[in-house]
Amino acid sequence: MKQRKNKIVTLMLAGLLTFSLAACGNTEDESEARSQARYEEVKADLETGAETLTNTLTALTDAERESYKESTDSFTVAAVEAWEDVMDEAGELVQIQSVTSENDEDNYTATVLAECSENDVEFVYTYDKDTGAATSIAVNVEYSLATNMQRAGMNTIMGLGIVFLVLIFLCFIISLFKHVNKAVSRQEKKEEPVKAAPAPAPVAEIQEEDLTDDLELVAVITAAIAASQQTSADGFVVRSIKKANRSKWQRA
Repeated sequence: MKQRKNKIVTLMLAGLLTFSLAACGNTEDESEARSQARYEEVKADLETGAETLTNTLTALTDAERESYKESTDSFTVAAVEAWEDVMDEAGELVQIQSVTSENDEDNYTATVLAECSENDVEFVYTYDKDTGAATSIAVNVEYSLATNMQRAGMNTIMGLGIVFLVLIFLCFIISLFKHVNKAVSRQEKKEEPVKAAPAPAPVAEIQEEDLTDDLELVAVITAAIAASQQTSADGFVVRSIKKANRSKWQRA
């Protein structure tokens, strides 16, 4: 129990660093040279605090992490959650490889490179210059070249697989078009009205020709011929000639 309390105190103090950072507040008229000199004074405390925080954070048990996530300090909660996000890929802490810090315009930044059993991990802490309190944390897994190549290969395979699946799906959709066209054609044929057979042409009615006037004309012509030849018209016989049915001849 005492050891757990010590870890909590260490985590909170590492987040706040030391009171020396808060005491060295920056004024508006402070020169860049003086700011750099002040950074050199707190640099050792800055890097030591970042290393201590990393060791404490990576050594927490499951129960301790759950307890810290109930803390009212936002940085403590963010630090625990950031480590939980990568701890499966990182593994257990083996050793601290390096600790560096930078003097930015508004903040101090401390970077801790840690060697872990699975992959190296980079812890980046940001501290406020005026208060000296840690304001944010970023935990990044540094994958090895072999791991990066493996991940790239898997991403490539997955990408190609998705492309092939899309192409197969498009080919399947296109193959359905011919069935759709056939169905539409059959439907149009069913809906098309049946045309009525054309009515047969009416047969022309055969009319018998009235030859009464023609007989009178023939009698006159016969009398004229007989008179011219000085013969009797009694020997002439006038016959009525019926008009032949041309349609019967055409059928023959």
